[in-house]
Amino acid sequence: MIVDYKDSPVGPYHELLIMPGKARFNQTRRNTISKIYVDSKESMLNGRNNWGIPKELTEFIWTENNGCHFIEIGSNPKWFKITVETGSIPFPIDTRLLSIHLHQELEKIIFKVSPIGNGQGHFAWLKQIKVDPHYFPEISLQKPLLALYANPFKLTLSKPLYKYLNGD
Repeated sequence: MIVDYKDSPVGPYHELLIMPGKARFNQTRRNTISKIYVDSKESMLNGRNNWGIPKELTEFIWTENNGCHFIEIGSNPKWFKITVETGSIPFPIDTRLLSIHLHQELEKIIFKVSPIGNGQGHFAWLKQIKVDPHYFPEISLQKPLLALYANPFKLTLSKPLYKYLNGD
């Protein structure tokens, strides 16, 4: 996911993340965010402290022209570049149909959180993507089944449940 938060409790910011599937937590497999970058120190600290999301800080350049988004991420060099073209026919999207529950482990605490979002979706096409695998998984080798652009979109993270790995 690549997100342009125009407004949030910590102000506007950009985000790049990958949730590659399920990771092992004790005897079960759970959804987790394995790599995530933001361009706001406040977002980085808030994500780590409140939800255990391992946000890292970097630079984003995001421009848009006639339904095409040009995004470059990274600080000297730009290690992620993507061009996304968006469709014009909107349709409703709602994450409650997916029932996503995240389990994040950070500093010996497991955070359990359920994001809920809804908004207006549009089909999208990835026109160009370049990734330096030293910074982010090499997703340019994958052919996506589907790409979506959502605007407007509202995301809410539930209050997390905590489990301390030292037994508390």
